[in-house]
Amino acid sequence: MRGETLERAFLSAATGVQSLLELDELRGNRVYLGSEFCERLLPAKDGFIGALKLAENLNIKVTLLTPPFSEKGIKLFEGFIREIAKPGEFDFEVVFNDWGVIEILENFPRFERIMGRVIASHYDNSYYADVAGFPGVFLEFLKEKQIHAVEFNSVRQFLGARDQLAGCNIRTHLYYPFAYLKVTRFCESVKTSGRYSRDAIGFCAKECMNVRGGIRHERVKTNFLARGNAWFSRIEDNLDAPGLKPDRIVYNNLYFDERIPVPSKLC
Repeated sequence: MRGETLERAFLSAATGVQSLLELDELRGNRVYLGSEFCERLLPAKDGFIGALKLAENLNIKVTLLTPPFSEKGIKLFEGFIREIAKPGEFDFEVVFNDWGVIEILENFPRFERIMGRVIASHYDNSYYADVAGFPGVFLEFLKEKQIHAVEFNSVRQFLGARDQLAGCNIRTHLYYPFAYLKVTRFCESVKTSGRYSRDAIGFCAKECMNVRGGIRHERVKTNFLARGNAWFSRIEDNLDAPGLKPDRIVYNNLYFDERIPVPSKLC
């Protein structure tokens, strides 16, 4: 039965080898490397290969997160994936949030293709609305492109599409405990550099690797957290609820340097 064997994956603020050492300590079985929001945070080729080698030794599986790309970024990614694929010794998943990545991956069928939550969020009503699932023609497209799984930003999204994806033999992944609210081309972390100006939107020294921020929305009594060019809020849903059985939980609490207990029924 789907969801009976749950996979635990971790998305960390650390990169490469450090992420793997962190994951080994938490006894997870998969690590997410890269970024789903910013092309400047993709791992360097040598660092990624080193992480793949260590992951193999630790018996940890690797997923490469990729963001929406600019024209320059998608060309750099194509070169990156061609270099990684040359040795022919590593297998890993690629989470795509840009349809251009699918075209590139068609040349590398051994890398499993996962539709990321940034794209998935475009095909339902919103983070806050009830979700009726995906249109039938879109599901046919996913099968045609051999998409192995779809990642979800919230429990509502997941529940709205779970059954129809199961019928297509497409796995479901759920991020927890932070859902993203928006992603922009403007990076809030740049403000911390002291070199921020209205004309410096393109400046980047990867301040987001060490900086987090947030605001309190008093009317709805909610904390909104910022990291880089994305804003997040905490998912309050109970993951121990009956019937909530995704194939994978992607724990992203470490992305905010927050260590929280993993729900006992999902261990």
